Amino acid sequence: RFRERFGLVPSFAAALSYESVMVAALALGRTRGSRHGLAAALKNLGSVPGLLGKVMFDADGDAVRQVFWARVQDGRIRTLGMSDD
Repeated sequence: RFRERFGLVPSFAAALSYESVMVAALALGRTRGSRHGLAAALKNLGSVPGLLGKVMFDADGDAVRQVFWARVQDGRIRTLGMSDD
């Protein structure tokens, strides 16, 4: 849908941004929009399917997911690669 609407393939940064909002919305749905309990809700989401793979949080609240390496070249973000899942 992104390609149809904007005429280009989304960058990994755009996809990660979308996933971040999606995961936050899921967690906020569990807290009924309250910030209270949001950290626990994020940790308890389990594995959430995203555009670039699954997203989950460990016991410390850190995201567990693929890592993307990129560099800025000529004013553009260039994807260099990604970690194995």
